[in-house]
Amino acid sequence: MAALRDSFGIVDTVLFTVGDNVVTIGTLLALLVASLLLLTVARVLQNRLLRHLLRRSHLDRSMQQTIGTLVHYAVLTIGFIIIMQNVGIDLSAFGVLAGALGVGVGFGLQNIFSNVISGVIVMFERPVRIGDRIEIGGNEGDVIAIRARSTVLRTSRGATVIVPNQKFITEYVKNWESRGELSSLLLPFRIVREHDVEEIRAAIGEALKSRPEPALDPPPRVFFTGADAGGYQFEAQVWLDGDPMQRAEMQTGLMIEVHRRLARRGMKLA
Repeated sequence: MAALRDSFGIVDTVLFTVGDNVVTIGTLLALLVASLLLLTVARVLQNRLLRHLLRRSHLDRSMQQTIGTLVHYAVLTIGFIIIMQNVGIDLSAFGVLAGALGVGVGFGLQNIFSNVISGVIVMFERPVRIGDRIEIGGNEGDVIAIRARSTVLRTSRGATVIVPNQKFITEYVKNWESRGELSSLLLPFRIVREHDVEEIRAAIGEALKSRPEPALDPPPRVFFTGADAGGYQFEAQVWLDGDPMQRAEMQTGLMIEVHRRLARRGMKLA
């Protein structure tokens, strides 16, 4: 029994003091357990809010996620304050620690802090939304999630790209999403200079229109973008619908059809 009492007595071991507050092992354990429960409750509440309430509203997915994220962090902030007070830690005693944290944010944590602030701006100004097809920093993909610190893209090849939110404030962003759920797909072609430009352009356009894919509306357009000693350069713009993997399959089908039609007419790729 004495050993058992000694074991339980360990939780009363004083680790350090903050102002007038004494922090023991038991205090830290209670803080840890309560924090884990708080994280779980905040996540469950956010998921239920998104699944059962916001999806029944007329808000788009980006606004739903913004509201869910704000509720998540509000619950964490309020819950953490309540937990600290209930375990007997006075938050006013952490004034010096807050000052040190401010210095840390000014130096080592400034990028994280900047990304979080940029994330709030992205959520409210909404320059990009979930489902948009964007290009940023040489990466092109569909926006599948907008988080507090970063935005997640899914490329046509199925890869996931994590983009820090600060880039949406400091860099140029190309957003192809301007027609509801449709996104633009650009197909480059380079043809040997043995045929008339209009003839090549017409052949590419006919090949694109011959494909049975749905959602080719508005119809494809073919642009003559340049010429050099190597050949003529064209770019076809096609509006497609569907998830990234479906668009990748559509792109493959369109490219094969164009190459087949051009070969039948004796038009060689440069």
